[in-house]
Amino acid sequence: MRKINYKKIRQQFLRNLPWKLGAFVLASLLWFAIMNIVDPIRTILVPLDLELRNEAALTGGALEIILENRAALVGQTISVQVRGNSRRIEELRSGWRAYIDLAAADIIFGAYRADTLFAAVQIEGNFDDIQEMARQPALLPLSLDTMITQQFEIEVDFIGDQHIDFFIPTGSIERNPRFIMVTGPSSMVSRIDRLAVSVDITGRTTPLSTTANPIPLDIRGELVTGPGLRIDGVAGVFVPIHRRGMAHISRPTFDGMPPPGFRITNIDWSPRELDIAGADSEAVLGLMPIHLSPIPEGDVSSQTANFQHTWNITHYLPAGVYLIEGHRQLITADITVEPEAEREFTLAISDISLLGLMPNIAILTDEITVRLRAVERLIMALTGIIATADLSGLDEGEHIVPVVLVLDEDFVNVGELPFIEIIVLPIIEEYDEYE
Repeated sequence: MRKINYKKIRQQFLRNLPWKLGAFVLASLLWFAIMNIVDPIRTILVPLDLELRNEAALTGGALEIILENRAALVGQTISVQVRGNSRRIEELRSGWRAYIDLAAADIIFGAYRADTLFAAVQIEGNFDDIQEMARQPALLPLSLDTMITQQFEIEVDFIGDQHIDFFIPTGSIERNPRFIMVTGPSSMVSRIDRLAVSVDITGRTTPLSTTANPIPLDIRGELVTGPGLRIDGVAGVFVPIHRRGMAHISRPTFDGMPPPGFRITNIDWSPRELDIAGADSEAVLGLMPIHLSPIPEGDVSSQTANFQHTWNITHYLPAGVYLIEGHRQLITADITVEPEAEREFTLAISDISLLGLMPNIAILTDEITVRLRAVERLIMALTGIIATADLSGLDEGEHIVPVVLVLDEDFVNVGELPFIEIIVLPIIEEYDEYE
């Protein structure tokens, strides 16, 4: 049997030992370098789209709960930091999912007790040989609210300028239905001040019928909108448009007279014009000035001071014609009653305008007296009277010529008719004598 020479083996092993060790280290480094190039170990961020699961759990209780910020959550990017071989990560990442479970006990418990709570982001999938280092964000806020249903009355907002010759009667707009239900988060529904339908009436001269989607508006007139808000139905709107016109009120009259010694001197009435409208254009445009019934004699015969009388104008309007809102229905007349007085005036012959006065006419009257009646304030202020007498075309002899008094209608002559006496003398012609 051959004997093993350990000494020789040991010498061969130790020969060039530093070179051998260097070669081993170099080979190891080359191996690790090659392995890192082919399948390196890395720490990377993997983006995952967030999913919401078990949303039906929110409506499973006594109340319907809504996730107000759902649109902001779905599809949100969750960054997951992982460490492992690149090839392994690429193989597994397509099966990873980021989600929030809305059926989690803590979420459902808190949904009825808080407006906002935080839910943990969950990651599922095969992570064999992969180490998850972190996820961002790890918690996400859930804005929860109770769903309610509330009834609102439809209101109509007009767009544009109405035709100046036409009118929309107040309270005549028909809405079908008149009320509509709105469902949504309580915080959103409580902001709604009114439910409005917009109707364009620019230049309209005929009735308008349309349907439109009601718009929820807050107290400032701004649109209320958001996830979960639902308006149940559309609104039909009918807008009647009537012809507009003007009614003129004639001067009121009266029957009878006040007691002796008093006179009606003025009647002032208002309004004298009224805005009217009606569905029948001919009835509106063909309306003549309105003549009010006379003030009854019984209301006049006992009056010794100013008084009022009223008429209800609606009794004088044709069927289908009405007053535009803002005009009062009563026509009021203020009647002025003043005391009368009589006064005598003496006119000298020189105060009378004598028409056709000739040199052969002799005036026998020096003055005349007239007695006038009028309202006291007028007759006391009268300072002069215009009087005329026509002397033209009279034959020779004595004549009584009436005197004409030029008076305003407020003055009445209550005395004898005035006159003057004159004599028309013969005209003496003179001739030249020729021998």
